[in-house]
Amino acid sequence: MEEAGIVRTPDGKSEKEFRENLRKQYGKECYAKLLLPDIEKALEEGNVVLDGLYSWDEYKFLIDKFPNLLKLICVIVDKNIRYERVSKRVDRSFAHDDIIYRDINEIENIAKGGPIAYADYYIFNNGSVDEYIRRLEDILELIEGEIENEKIK
Repeated sequence: MEEAGIVRTPDGKSEKEFRENLRKQYGKECYAKLLLPDIEKALEEGNVVLDGLYSWDEYKFLIDKFPNLLKLICVIVDKNIRYERVSKRVDRSFAHDDIIYRDINEIENIAKGGPIAYADYYIFNNGSVDEYIRRLEDILELIEGEIENEKIK
């Protein structure tokens, strides 16, 4: 957005409009396409973590490019807890009705539910940061084992 000279608005509308325009121009998998060279370069040095997979199209694009490497970890939280957390954020907080609208919009317009439903692993983020970190460490250990098994084949 900075490069395009678009100012972020506190209500997030400018970001939403920018994202939607990018997807119209480059397809729903646009972020994965645009980041592909960076991902490939980073993979030369080791494992890569991508944050914010937002659409089924992005997932399909990435799984086609990296069929044995891509592992999808979904962080989920009970809706009421997430809504409360989002409403208290310092940066880009949302009112209750606005977050519901955003959720429905992302499910209907960019197929955000697909990656959530099809994840390889889940972190239930209802509890403490320590619980979250322990689960993430367990998952990363499992993934490391899977990657090593793929290398042996």
